[in-house]
Amino acid sequence: MTKSVKISRGMARKWERHMPLKFRLIGQCFVTSGAVLLIVLTFLWSQYLFPTMLDSNVAFDAVLNQYDQFTNDWTFKDFEHREQDSATDLFILYLWHVTNTENFIESGYKPRLQEKGPYAYVKQAYRYHIDWSKDGKQVTYKEWWYLQKADSTEACRLMFFQQGLGEYNEHTRDRPAGCAADNETVTMLNPKFVALQHRWTVQEIFGELSQSVFANIRDSMVAADAFPRTVKAELTPDAISDVWTYRLAVHASSALGAVVSALGSTDASISFALSDSSTISHFNSLSLSPIAGDVAFGTADAIKAEALVSGVAESEATLTTRQAAYLLEPANTISVLNYERGVPLWIGTARYLGLVQSSGLEDEASPAYQLAYNQVLNDLKVLEKSPDATRVVALGIARHLYGPTGWMTTPGADEYRTKEWAGDQAFLRGGGCDCGSYSTGLYADVAVAISPGLYYYRCSWGLASSLDFHAPWEDDAVVSPMNSSLTKWIIDPDYEDTRNDISIHSDENLVRWWQVYEYCNVSRSGRSPSCEAMIDASRVAETFIPAVMFDLSQHTLKSFSATVNTRSAGLDDSTFISGNGSNTANMVALVQQYQAQACAVAGHLYEAWALKDHWHEVYVASRMSRATGFEFLAGRLEDLGYAQWGGGYVTSALWGVPSVLNIERKGYWKFGIASPSPTLNLIEFHSQAMAVGYSNMNMTKESARILLDALAANGPRARTFRGKIGEVATSFRCPDASSDGGCADSESANCIRFHRRTSADCYERIGDDNNFFGYCDCRANGSYFVTQNTFGNFLGAVPPSVNNNTSDDENLDQAASLLAEEFMSSAVTCQRIQDYYKQCSWLETEPRYSFWLVNCKTWETLISDPTYGIYCDLETILKVDSAHNHDYQSATIHPYGRRRGIIIAFWLQEWSTYRVLIENRLVCNEPDCSECLSKGYCDRAYNYGGLFVTHQAKRLLFEGYVDRVAMTLLNSELQYYNLSVRCQDHSTIKLDEYCNPVENNECTDGGFEIIDRLGVSRKFQHNGRHKRDWYLPEIILNPTNISHYIEPKTQPKDTMATLSSRTLTIENPAFAIYPGKLWAPDVTINLRRGCEGDEVCKFHQETDCVNRFLGGKGKWQNCTSTLVTGKNNLNDVQRVAEWRGNTSLITGNEFVLRGPA
Repeated sequence: MTKSVKISRGMARKWERHMPLKFRLIGQCFVTSGAVLLIVLTFLWSQYLFPTMLDSNVAFDAVLNQYDQFTNDWTFKDFEHREQDSATDLFILYLWHVTNTENFIESGYKPRLQEKGPYAYVKQAYRYHIDWSKDGKQVTYKEWWYLQKADSTEACRLMFFQQGLGEYNEHTRDRPAGCAADNETVTMLNPKFVALQHRWTVQEIFGELSQSVFANIRDSMVAADAFPRTVKAELTPDAISDVWTYRLAVHASSALGAVVSALGSTDASISFALSDSSTISHFNSLSLSPIAGDVAFGTADAIKAEALVSGVAESEATLTTRQAAYLLEPANTISVLNYERGVPLWIGTARYLGLVQSSGLEDEASPAYQLAYNQVLNDLKVLEKSPDATRVVALGIARHLYGPTGWMTTPGADEYRTKEWAGDQAFLRGGGCDCGSYSTGLYADVAVAISPGLYYYRCSWGLASSLDFHAPWEDDAVVSPMNSSLTKWIIDPDYEDTRNDISIHSDENLVRWWQVYEYCNVSRSGRSPSCEAMIDASRVAETFIPAVMFDLSQHTLKSFSATVNTRSAGLDDSTFISGNGSNTANMVALVQQYQAQACAVAGHLYEAWALKDHWHEVYVASRMSRATGFEFLAGRLEDLGYAQWGGGYVTSALWGVPSVLNIERKGYWKFGIASPSPTLNLIEFHSQAMAVGYSNMNMTKESARILLDALAANGPRARTFRGKIGEVATSFRCPDASSDGGCADSESANCIRFHRRTSADCYERIGDDNNFFGYCDCRANGSYFVTQNTFGNFLGAVPPSVNNNTSDDENLDQAASLLAEEFMSSAVTCQRIQDYYKQCSWLETEPRYSFWLVNCKTWETLISDPTYGIYCDLETILKVDSAHNHDYQSATIHPYGRRRGIIIAFWLQEWSTYRVLIENRLVCNEPDCSECLSKGYCDRAYNYGGLFVTHQAKRLLFEGYVDRVAMTLLNSELQYYNLSVRCQDHSTIKLDEYCNPVENNECTDGGFEIIDRLGVSRKFQHNGRHKRDWYLPEIILNPTNISHYIEPKTQPKDTMATLSSRTLTIENPAFAIYPGKLWAPDVTINLRRGCEGDEVCKFHQETDCVNRFLGGKGKWQNCTSTLVTGKNNLNDVQRVAEWRGNTSLITGNEFVLRGPA
């Protein structure tokens, strides 16, 4: 027992001695093992286990495969479409608002920009047509999307801080206050206009817009109712005076015929053969003195007097009763009562004898009158008298009819003539308006042959044909003829009096009659003459002229005594019109009568006579041919306009001034387009050339026709020609890089010669050292802008011919030659301009001219006005441009050359800007231009069109706006198919100076329509039936759906694309940056399963796939994108392999498209 205890105690002591060491060792082993295991596990987790697990999850969630699509897994659904939320996903846009458009365009300032936005939306995207590669490494798809407006304006501010872009405190300066309202107005660079420049080129747009400039000029100068009518109206009083005299001679026979009718044929024959004393008692018994007055009826005394002078026996010369009866029988061609032949022959004979005043178309000694005299002698052979006796009879009868005491002086002749002009049908007679042998130009129907080489001439004489010139106050629109007294006050030159306010022989009265014509013509067309521009015309037509007519109708010239200093009817105009005064019951009827008669007179003067009458054209052509030295033909009086445009010849002949600018634009001189700018009223080329010191650039009317027609022509070649003119005039081109800048010695048609450049021209010393700066380095075949390339070669402005040797090609070649012709300045050319100024200033003080002439100072040069005169004098002239400073203008000594093309180019630029863009309201710049557009006018053209556009942000971004320049260009294309485009809301926004409606041309709100000649249309609106077409960049149009009056012509490739013989593709004038992206589809259908049944969804698919906003067609290979699925390499998950068929956009590992965006 003891031993065992001892043993246990020994083992215990041994255990106690060794076991702590073992435990310590074991613990150390465990700790070491644990540490090693922890290290191993940590390494394994981070380097193997965790990546493996993560890759497994990523592969499950992110790596797409066809199985996910088959099982419709949420990962595939998320790839196909993930619903976006404004709290986490925003599509944010900003726009740059330009605040200094006027300074930018007019003065070249840098644009002052203001950031507008942010405009926040939520982008909802859908992927479709999803396909997998065989190995599952790539997925291809197409995508469409639309935008939803953000729910709250706070979304932008919250998103800003969620993205870590600023601290959340109120002092962060660049944080947005919130999302901006997308209905705020923004002025920005006009993307549609930029696109137009890309498609058309600047020169093409310039050439197209300027076509209307020269078309308007040509219309103003050559249209029948423009400048030619003005010239005819100017000469109307002279022509009427000549006819007035001629018709008095005609009505000498009318008065004689009235007496013959009263006497009876037998008694008349007896009395006509006898002396007057033998029949005086018979006359008295019939009371014929009111017709014949004191004039003898019998011819015996007149024939006896001629026989005594000629030495012919009286008995041989006097008429027998039978011979007298023959001469009084109207059926006989030599009868003094035969108006179709006999009367014109007797009047021609009287002119030959100097008894009747000749017209302005034949000289007093005209051979025509000799022919008439000879024909009368020949026809009188029927009387079977000797030649001498026959001659005595002819002379005696001529004096009996037209001599100082002949029948032409009878009261009856004057009364018949007066009543005929007044419109009384009972007094109308034949015989025409003149007789002679002059040419009638293209109007053969005017001349009626009465003998070989001799004619009488028809004309629209008298008011009979004008009494129905729309009398708006008459139920039957026909007015009764005027009384004789009033007629004389209007038409008779002898009634011209300072108190006569209706005589056509006074310039001031002619303006009044033109105002009546304007007023009545507007009423006649169905328009109201109550527009602002017609205020004066309305007053004149409604009150002033009728009151004057009422007063003067009660007086003859004799009764209107010298003591009557006013129209003394006892009524002023207002009293007369209101009907307050005597004869109140009849006053309203009188007012209507005189108003209607005033319309008839005005219509006769300015329409029946100055516009339509062919004989008056003959008269004007003859007068102007003599005055100018050019040959003008009736039927081609447009040549008057060409002559005026090319050289100012017409106004020089009529008024002694070179331009219509010098004739006040009033009355019948108010034609064409008025402008507040004097330079824009210089519508002639000649006046434009003189304005820069070249009075020697005038052209013949033939040359002016060639050039103006070429400038006003339609079509792509003419458009290119006009654009090239501007390009040549402002471009210096270098075909090589030689040291002189190129082109100095070349005469090639492709070279635009400037002048030789030396090192002195091209380099300027900078500072005091020897540093130089190069000005004119020019790359081979390069070019740079100059203000005026004075020596530009305009022969190169003609585009290549499509069809060789056509008349159009020849015309453009001739026009280019005229443009290229060079003229040298001189002291003589400048002095000639100064002489125009002196002559005009002198004529301004003359009574005949003072009523019309204005703006004489336009032609004052530096010779007399060194400050404001035209920049030329006897030694120097303005030289625009220099070799090394393109904006520098300086004087140079004579001679200095300039080409016609330089004048035209400047004109094109100025008129295209103001006449087309501004005055036609294609662009506008007003403090509140929306108001100015509604009023139909605007001052400058910068904010609302052209280079800049102003609209609501949502219009610019999504809903679209209609560009007015694009509408204009589209119209020029559609004209080939007899189609046109206009605003659907083409309501009248104002009336022009002729009360013509000026239509609204802002189409953004109401949309636009394409119409045919009959008004059949197809409409395009933002919220209309064809909403889809509104957003598409191109409109596919079937013209036959619109009209059966389409006449397709050969289409140049630079206008519209013809898909087939029945289909046209036209460029949409409506534009948006993201067109239609706010157009939401029907969310009630499952858009993941396709767009079947949803038009909006199909629209977005098409626009995103085919058209690609901003880019248009052809900018991408296709609309299919390819992503790498990451099946073998997770680093490639959703890496873009191809973007819309293009692989060039893959720029490296950073180009990764994440999510469904």
